[in-house]
Amino acid sequence: MMYLARPNDFKEWVSKAYEKIDKTISSCQTIEHVEAAKRMVDNFVIVAALEDDVDSNELETIAHLFWTRINLKLINL
Repeated sequence: MMYLARPNDFKEWVSKAYEKIDKTISSCQTIEHVEAAKRMVDNFVIVAALEDDVDSNELETIAHLFWTRINLKLINL
């Protein structure tokens, strides 16, 4: 069974999570690192989608940008 912990302060969490994912993708050097970045993006999207005041179009754009960066990273490995 999978449990998700919702952040107490979503606005603070979302900016820190975004920065962490960005740094993780930038530092990927192996396929395993990329897989970890993929899981981070998936978890980010799930947690963000649970919030009531999140714009779904904005979330979709962010997820698309993360996945584009991940795919570019895979090409360069």
